[in-house]
Amino acid sequence: MYHVKNTNRLFQAVCAYYCLALASSAGHEKYRYCENLNPQNAISINLTTGIWYMIVVYNHRIKGEPMGQLLSVCPSINLTYANEHTDTELNFLWKETVSSIEYQFKIIDITSPGTWMSIGEQKGSVLALDNFKNFTGKVFVKKAVKDHMWLTFCSPDTYLYSLVLSRGERLRPRVMEGINKLISMQQFPVSDQIWTSCGR
Repeated sequence: MYHVKNTNRLFQAVCAYYCLALASSAGHEKYRYCENLNPQNAISINLTTGIWYMIVVYNHRIKGEPMGQLLSVCPSINLTYANEHTDTELNFLWKETVSSIEYQFKIIDITSPGTWMSIGEQKGSVLALDNFKNFTGKVFVKKAVKDHMWLTFCSPDTYLYSLVLSRGERLRPRVMEGINKLISMQQFPVSDQIWTSCGR
């Protein structure tokens, strides 16, 4: 079932979801401590940098009947190196119509660059949200190819969600089918899907 919401605040919807997760004891034990997430390590970080558009957020933390939301916002992501002197630190800027949030990550092992660790606190206008909680954890690059990318954010006992990103504002249905099959094969629970207006 999908609920259409006329809102331009995707990040606020994600924060609200994880307020429920913090109040719930129904976490998924397999990924409770961010283990066994198995990123794609054979990637080029240069392939992941630049502008992306967010197609869907999959929430994994709470068990239950899968729900869905459609939001009237098409967020963009700008992934860059933190500065010209590093190839191991990244800036991740999530921009929406009226808000933004910026993360910083460090690539844990440059020879296997599919796992990033958060550095410091986030910046941006969303910090003013009542339900905002700073992300402290890891990002796992589950898939990164020329035209799309799947990232999983995980913080023990708190955040566990995936972002599916596209180079353009549309993503081919066959690509989404493939990602859904991988999610099922890897036994990720999907308790909520938040679809953006990108491509619609």
